[in-house]
Amino acid sequence: SFYDGLPYPHTGLLDANQPWSGHYTVTPAVFAVGHTTRFTEPGWHYLKTGQGSGMLKHGGSYVSLSSGADLTIVVEKMKHETSACV
Repeated sequence: SFYDGLPYPHTGLLDANQPWSGHYTVTPAVFAVGHTTRFTEPGWHYLKTGQGSGMLKHGGSYVSLSSGADLTIVVEKMKHETSACV
């Protein structure tokens, strides 16, 4: 929980700037974590950049996770102009 005046507000899984009230807001990050963890289990590992993970040409990224026997790929789409990591 971050207070609104601190750096990086609204960057966690939930917003609860008054947690004692019982009120919280679910952020989009919950869905990103859910999408990644739904198709994997503890013990899976991310493949290295260039060997299953990387950046998409017009913005976004993809990561691959492997159990050694199974593989899952998660694609994140975003605009190239708004991707500060590109």
